[in-house]
Amino acid sequence: MEEDPASLHSCILVNITWCKIAIPILWKYMSYVCTKNHFNYEEESRKKLYNIIFHFLSHDSKDLLSRNNIILPLNELPGELLFNYMNYFTHINPFWIEDMTQLMINRNNVERKKKLKLLKDEIFKLIFSKCTNVKYFCLNSELELCTYENAVPFLSNISSLNVDFIKSRTTYTFKILSNICQNIKELEIKDCNVDCKYLASLIKNQKNLQSLYLCFDNTEDKYNLLNYGIVKKSHTIIKFTLQPLLNFPPKFLLKLRNLTELNIHNEYYDYLNENTVNWKNWEDFLTMASFPVLTRLKTSYLPCKIESLIIANSGGGILEIESRHSLDSYCPTNSKILIASISTHCLKLIELTMDINSINVSELAAELAAIFSNCTQLEKIYFTSKVKTLPNGDELLRIMSNSSLENLKDFSFNDKWNFSLEGLGKFLKSWRSKKKPPIRFTHYYDGMTYRWTTDHEELVENYESN
Repeated sequence: MEEDPASLHSCILVNITWCKIAIPILWKYMSYVCTKNHFNYEEESRKKLYNIIFHFLSHDSKDLLSRNNIILPLNELPGELLFNYMNYFTHINPFWIEDMTQLMINRNNVERKKKLKLLKDEIFKLIFSKCTNVKYFCLNSELELCTYENAVPFLSNISSLNVDFIKSRTTYTFKILSNICQNIKELEIKDCNVDCKYLASLIKNQKNLQSLYLCFDNTEDKYNLLNYGIVKKSHTIIKFTLQPLLNFPPKFLLKLRNLTELNIHNEYYDYLNENTVNWKNWEDFLTMASFPVLTRLKTSYLPCKIESLIIANSGGGILEIESRHSLDSYCPTNSKILIASISTHCLKLIELTMDINSINVSELAAELAAIFSNCTQLEKIYFTSKVKTLPNGDELLRIMSNSSLENLKDFSFNDKWNFSLEGLGKFLKSWRSKKKPPIRFTHYYDGMTYRWTTDHEELVENYESN
């Protein structure tokens, strides 16, 4: 029930023992959700949450706010608070702090800007002094948070740091961070305009950096400066994400031989139709690369040949592949290259997500059959298509039915795929006749999900009667 707040709330009402167990779990969940998207909840619910937080402000903070005509809606609570709720926060994101202050200060207030900053100051001071169990922190505020009281012990305890410098003051902040934060395991940097020697220092100073996410513009100098710091941590980094792609491959990729997860995304350039990547540079580069312990590969808007080179240079232990392509870049010939690479080098594959043009399944029949025959450990398949025809999935079902898949549990598809009643009925009967385990069909359609399984007798009866 860790991600089920309604059930957790019910547990809280059972008795004291249940309440003591459920409250920390609920608040941990709320801190995580607020970090992702606080607007999932109604304004009234958010105000109730913020009201509890305001009760932890010190008397000095409350007096300071009061003297500046910032009146907090401190609803009366029956007696003292039963729990130190601030201690249950594990994730802090300035987005919900921004929401908290925006809800408190009237938009028509003539001194609104000044009051917003003052309230933010006091909230961050509260967080730095009371939230002792926070492991994830997102730094995207225009405030110089590193200079706040208790900021040093708070930041030194962080194991996951997200730095978005669209708003942050860059060089000075990075200079301090590189000295304070040395226990980061997950580091995410976006839109950084700082002198990269400080970022390189931040990376180099980490004792056990395991995950690195970089999202910069297409500037070669930045990656040259980062190269030294990342190479120093190449033995600990097991997850790396790069987006968007650069015209030149970063040199440090050759050193990241301990990667278990590699994510390379180029959707920004594809979306803007400004793709200036020299793919020949990448092809030549990847022939020298090696990812011997890679188990998870996620890519978007890369040429199939680039993906195939990464797969070919892995150690044969890839368990999960997620490959996305644009409609313009789709080509059956290129898809054959990728599919052939998967069926040859990914015999341990468990999950596969990729774009398969539904109108060209017959052209890919041999390659798809090879995947289903060679990758016998497959448990989950998700095929997307950007072209819709009616019907278009019967050939795919036929190929799956004739395969040696014994472990497939979930077959997912988007709304461009569809099946005739006859084709579906034949597949269900064939799957059962071979005594294969039930398979769940998951249909993603306009943000909604429909699921049904092969052990659904009614579906087969409808086929027989029709």
